[in-house]
Amino acid sequence: HSQFSTAISFVRQIMAANPDATISVTGHSLGGSLAQVVAYMFELDGAAFDPGGAMNLVRSAEFQAEQQKLQNELLNLGIDFGSGAHPGFTNYLMQGSPISGSSGAHVNGGNIDTLDFFAYAQDDRIIIEAATATAEFLLDGFFGLGNLATATTGLLTTLAIHDADSIVTLMSIRAGGLFDDTSTLYQRAQSAI
Repeated sequence: HSQFSTAISFVRQIMAANPDATISVTGHSLGGSLAQVVAYMFELDGAAFDPGGAMNLVRSAEFQAEQQKLQNELLNLGIDFGSGAHPGFTNYLMQGSPISGSSGAHVNGGNIDTLDFFAYAQDDRIIIEAATATAEFLLDGFFGLGNLATATTGLLTTLAIHDADSIVTLMSIRAGGLFDDTSTLYQRAQSAI
């Protein structure tokens, strides 16, 4: 968990050097888990995109020890900490993603927003489902390896929906912006809406 200790130390330094600043954190995937942990430690606002759940980390003995170690220093600096993430901290989960959907509870779990990649990429869903059925039929029928086809297709689906560019595009569509009108997902979304 050295990445988590490093993230906590880095934010502590930033907060100590800028005591009047409003600081928010954000991250994607592992970075989203780091953002959750740091937000929890320092009561920060922010967002995590398709993060792994981090409640198990903030409940761990390691986290509690880190929190105890920083307690006096942070109180002397007037830095709020340890009461959980700011209520505005949002976890953006990707529907169907095992990264954010199957990895445990999220910090500030009451503030979750789900993004649906396939709402704008229905053709991809149909292609993936057809390819999975075909691969399962062929591999299971000839080699008894239907589960391998399912696992491979699951991995490819996860890679598609976990991609940061897809998440940025979904967020820009949701916000009404056109950040990347050349992306494949954006083009598909425009034809769907």
